[in-house]
Amino acid sequence: MDALAKHKTAAILAGLIILFSAALFVFASGPTTGFAVKKTFQAASSGYAPPLYADAQLAWVDVRTFGAKADGRTDDTRAIQAAINHAKGRPVYLPSGTYVVTSSLKYHTGNANVIQPGAKVPGLRMFGDGMGYTFFDNQVANGALIDVNGVLTDYTFQYGMDLRDFSIKTTTKPAASLGIRLKGAWMGTIERIEVKGLTEDAIRIEGSANYATGDPDSSAYLTVRRSYLQDNGGYGINVHSLNNQNIFLTSFTAEENSIVRNAKGGIRYNGINGVIKGNGLAYNFGAGGLLMYHSGGSRTTQVSQNMFEGNLPHEITVESGALLDFHMNAFTIADYGYGKPAETIRLGTKEQYVFDAQFRNNLFRPTLAEQTVFIVGKNAYGTKITDTFWTNDPKTKYDVQNDDTFIQEGRKIVYGKIEPAPTPTATPTVTPNPSG
Repeated sequence: MDALAKHKTAAILAGLIILFSAALFVFASGPTTGFAVKKTFQAASSGYAPPLYADAQLAWVDVRTFGAKADGRTDDTRAIQAAINHAKGRPVYLPSGTYVVTSSLKYHTGNANVIQPGAKVPGLRMFGDGMGYTFFDNQVANGALIDVNGVLTDYTFQYGMDLRDFSIKTTTKPAASLGIRLKGAWMGTIERIEVKGLTEDAIRIEGSANYATGDPDSSAYLTVRRSYLQDNGGYGINVHSLNNQNIFLTSFTAEENSIVRNAKGGIRYNGINGVIKGNGLAYNFGAGGLLMYHSGGSRTTQVSQNMFEGNLPHEITVESGALLDFHMNAFTIADYGYGKPAETIRLGTKEQYVFDAQFRNNLFRPTLAEQTVFIVGKNAYGTKITDTFWTNDPKTKYDVQNDDTFIQEGRKIVYGKIEPAPTPTATPTVTPNPSG
């Protein structure tokens, strides 16, 4: 081998050694931001690669860089809070493990937090390895584990919140402990999370309406999807008014969630243009499966394709609202040993008014010979109940206290055969007179 060939070979070997050393350094140290090295670090550390973002410059933050242990013993509160503060709205990654948290993880923003002049404040973005792998041990008393507030300055809001793929549980059951509290969050998503066994609400959405100026701190365009909210001391989802007035929550969606055995109720809702779809609501107490409440009431809201079972005292209660559409829901009604079986649907029995609620193409499975399914109160106007399907035919299906009600029976299902629909009938119509 001549001298030139020897020099070439040595140069190649030296280059390979440098590249190999650099690869070992990246593998061992794993920076927490940047796209190119992210997959290498995650594959080495947890066997899980977080979602690949389309924008190669989009950075993410790993809570371990700030000292989080995720060992189920160390208090990781300060480390996770430091990661949230550092991220400033960029994604925060929580690898598999159990994170002990003893005070609220806060993401509070206002005008001072805008990164660029005129820019919208980014929402909190946090994700784990999945609800069966990333766990929070919630030891926060009198507050929420995750506390999002986008309105330190009125009407500023946060945009683009994204919380997904983790579980919130507790080993200590502290008093008045919530899972997630939202205020002033817009265009946000909560997806594939589990909240179980807390002493208060799993998810609380807060607002305090001011009728002179609107709602300075309401959230809007929020989605809670494919989550498991079980055995909590409060509601599964609570849209909560801070000053006992109507909330201007616009376009809220709860879909494909399992909401089971929550002490105060399944969903407590107040909003405009909402969608409650494809959820399983079972064995919730307090307010029952779904409560629509408050003086202003829910408007233009759809409740469809849900399964209701064993919620007490009622599967659905509508205290106030207008233009409400309930369709293609399934109800199982039985005596589960908690007293008398649920009166399935109750509306307009409070002092507020319910206008134009429509129930169509719903399926009822009553198990008792005498079962009141619909209670239409004196303050419910323009109620329509049509094309209802029954697997059993109880004697007292309807308790109607307002003549402005239309009922058309559907076809009764009996052992797989469908009976012909009877002739539609209508009760006399009266002119609504809310003022008395």
